[in-house]
Amino acid sequence: MLLVLLAVVLAVGIFSALSLYRSAENRYIHLVFPLQTSVRNLVLGMVEEGSGARGYMITGDRTSLTPYFRGRSTVQGELARITELTRTQPQLAARLEQLRPDIVRLHGFYDRLITFVADGRTGQQQARSEVLADDRLFERFRQTARLMQADLDRFVEATQARQRTTFLRSLGALIGAGSLALLIAAVLLLKLPRRLRSLY
Repeated sequence: MLLVLLAVVLAVGIFSALSLYRSAENRYIHLVFPLQTSVRNLVLGMVEEGSGARGYMITGDRTSLTPYFRGRSTVQGELARITELTRTQPQLAARLEQLRPDIVRLHGFYDRLITFVADGRTGQQQARSEVLADDRLFERFRQTARLMQADLDRFVEATQARQRTTFLRSLGALIGAGSLALLIAAVLLLKLPRRLRSLY
């Protein structure tokens, strides 16, 4: 019985360690941390796009569009990465689908500003008259991005709760099996030498 209890203690210890390790690796290293980085980069990419479009509207110089193209490339890359990461997470994938229309609207708005400015001074004045719409569109996009970040925070909390439950159950099993093993060992320590002496 002592051997069985010691085997249970060993098995529970190994299982709990592997379970916590896999949970941390799958949830944090492979999902949460990359997602948080991608969402942050997505927002920064949209900011860079807007800065480039506004810079071109003010100066009329095509070189001012460098941040715009760089930001557009960042946004496309991060969207593809977030799509891949959220493939097995329905709630996060649904939030991404809410985010896409906001991005499409902003892209259309920036493209329209650039087209107006490229048409000459009249178009540049038209672009300046419409630039305030950027604040409303971008705030809507930022709000949806915040909601996605909040979803990620809840996902982290759920993961932590699951890990805590696994840890407490494993700890309870280890304490129970270990206590029984110690009790049996103590009984053997007290009774076995006396019996061996009497047999001898």
